[in-house]
Amino acid sequence: MGVIVEFSVSPEDFKLGQLLCLDPNIQVVVEQLVPIGSKVMPFAWVSGDIEVFEKNISSRIEYEVVLVDDVNERKLYRLEWDEDADELIQSILRSEGAVLDAEGSKDEWNFRVRFRTREDLSEFHSYCGDNDVRTKVQRIYNPIEVSGNSRMGMTPTQARTLVDALDAGYFDIPRRTSLVEMSNMYGISDQAVSERIRRATAELIRSSLLLEGDSPVKKTEND
Repeated sequence: MGVIVEFSVSPEDFKLGQLLCLDPNIQVVVEQLVPIGSKVMPFAWVSGDIEVFEKNISSRIEYEVVLVDDVNERKLYRLEWDEDADELIQSILRSEGAVLDAEGSKDEWNFRVRFRTREDLSEFHSYCGDNDVRTKVQRIYNPIEVSGNSRMGMTPTQARTLVDALDAGYFDIPRRTSLVEMSNMYGISDQAVSERIRRATAELIRSSLLLEGDSPVKKTEND
């Protein structure tokens, strides 16, 4: 059946994350880690100060960045780097874990990782402990769990942002807060907040309104 763990780490314990988010105006979402030969290539969406991001990463000879897509003020990159030097990634790979998504900023990274068994998850924690990688576990659950206090597929950051937006009146008519005001609260760009809310809403719809095999249908009537 597998098991999914949601946890956070500081950039100090995620070397790739340190490079990706050197600037507080940069927001990164790692979508997947793809094995290619003996290497593991992360695909990451970057928003915020793209120019600073490209300058930071191009100055590091151990990293290579390939632009894959450019959509609505954010860019998708494929990153090539020496994953052997990253103890967190090595701990995940050695435990046969799969990164479902990871979202980070200069202050914190949040991961959602799937393991085949609870034993693999325990092995991951052991690897982290042996290599002084400090993880803060927020939730452990089976993939089929979508009830009770479940975050419905959202990452902790996405769920927190969606709840904060609701409490602040972002969804009220008229709105009582703006993306700019929320961005000031988090210390990130308003574009990054907007992307968090959109991704969280999409996950909420997939988990609560769509059955397996369903696909969204365009609305034909006035709401």
